[in-house]
Amino acid sequence: MDKDQTQKRPSLHLTNDFVFKAFFTYDSDKDGRMLEDLTTKLIRSRVKVEKRSATELHAPNDQGKDIRLDVSAQFIPRAYLNLEMQTSKMQIENRAVYYASMLLTQQENKGLHYSDLMPVVQVFFLDYLFPPKEHFSDKAIHAYQFQEIDDHDCLTNLMTIYIIEIAKIIQVKHSYDELNEIEQWLWFIKYYDDELSDPIVAELVRRQDIFKEASEIMNAISNDPAIRDAAFARDKELRDRAQIKYEGREEERLNVARSLLRKHLNDDLIIECTKVTTEQLAKLKLELNSMIF
Repeated sequence: MDKDQTQKRPSLHLTNDFVFKAFFTYDSDKDGRMLEDLTTKLIRSRVKVEKRSATELHAPNDQGKDIRLDVSAQFIPRAYLNLEMQTSKMQIENRAVYYASMLLTQQENKGLHYSDLMPVVQVFFLDYLFPPKEHFSDKAIHAYQFQEIDDHDCLTNLMTIYIIEIAKIIQVKHSYDELNEIEQWLWFIKYYDDELSDPIVAELVRRQDIFKEASEIMNAISNDPAIRDAAFARDKELRDRAQIKYEGREEERLNVARSLLRKHLNDDLIIECTKVTTEQLAKLKLELNSMIF
């Protein structure tokens, strides 16, 4: 591979949601074991993956909106799992409940008894900090079920939601020995690269067969032209969306500044309220003056 090709290779890290999905659904006999190991360590119960899929169109709701799952799986014994990687703050609490509810209500057992419903597990990996808990400020893995308000006894285990703060784990853990089993996986997904430049990742691969196998899968993904091309396209799409969003916010600030200039407000107050720069404000003044004349 020449220098230009090497420079274009996408970074294999959690903030690239396409690579996240590719890792857990790659066409290999080993990737099912990766998903089983990660999930077993998370929910503390031995599981075996029966079926899995990526970016699966799940179901439309009453408003005609569709649910797309990052990585979905069905377990033996019977249970449904959905893994989601999230890098932006989008009402994650409500979104997690909504996704889990869709997994629960769209099961292929209509007309059967409620006792036949399969439990669902919704997992969100966050690359930002979740609102801190007053008494558990360092806690990074949060598990939720329906509970009685006063006595906290569990109403049902049909729905379990995990919200995992990748950023917090990275902030407070600094060595291989400090990481528990689930944190090891999260560190690996976040910091893996095919040069094993991160010392903790290198230690994981050296000490544990499961991470050695995961490293082989990541290498295969990294060297798969189709996946690389798709990853480039996805990264470009995300950058384009961010640019459009930025430009929209910027134009909104300029419009507010124009309105305040027409009301003859003080320059310093306009800058403070709209966060436009002095140069931008000067250009807006010239623009308004040219319209007058």
